[in-house]
Amino acid sequence: MTGNGDEWVFAPDGRRFWGRFGAAGLLVHHAELGVLMQHRAAWSHNGDTWGLPGGARHEHETALEAALPRGE
Repeated sequence: MTGNGDEWVFAPDGRRFWGRFGAAGLLVHHAELGVLMQHRAAWSHNGDTWGLPGGARHEHETALEAALPRGE
């Protein structure tokens, strides 16, 4: 992949969002265990909260490609 998308993007009204090329998440549900959640680091977007696993998309990466593990 070229063009790492790991950076803040600022909206005209001052709000900030993570992912230069957008972001993608993955909803994992198990019939008995429920939904998989991740605790966000305090320094991250909406830090110190719970959310779905995911992150910034890379340039030319689809939302599906971004949601799947990269094996890094």
